[in-house]
Amino acid sequence: MHRSVTSIDAKIRWIEKRWEDDNKWLNESGLFAAYQIGGVDENIRASFDKLCPTYDRVSPVFRNISSDEEVEIEDESDDDTDWEQCSRKMAEKKVRAAAEKKVCIEDDERHHRQELFECELGAKRLQAQVDIVYARVLGRQKLLDGGVPEEEVDRVMPAPAAGGCCSSG
Repeated sequence: MHRSVTSIDAKIRWIEKRWEDDNKWLNESGLFAAYQIGGVDENIRASFDKLCPTYDRVSPVFRNISSDEEVEIEDESDDDTDWEQCSRKMAEKKVRAAAEKKVCIEDDERHHRQELFECELGAKRLQAQVDIVYARVLGRQKLLDGGVPEEEVDRVMPAPAAGGCCSSG
């Protein structure tokens, strides 16, 4: 059986177009995410498999390859081994791209968690300072209300400085 490069290319483009149409239908139906994680019931999966029989087979190949990317083929012979080698290269490229994307996402997530932690820590420090000033003012007021002379209260528990909780940085 003789296969020309153009006929193989046309077949790949047809399969890719079909796959894109299937994705579009899943998205429009609101089933894309559920289908990808196996969260649709067997009846829906069976119906979709009848409508789109090659979807599950070609998804791993097409999922992360952009349409403007081309795969280089060194030898354009008609062997199945060339096709398998090309498929393997595409799959390896997808795996590398997915791994790089995952690392970037994890780095961003770590960075954002660190920033959030620093903000929360700063807020807790400020709250602790406010709580200390509040406790001191409340303690002074209780002593004054209890009849302790102001001079004695000032000696035992000096009044906090104006802006005392937030003036130091």
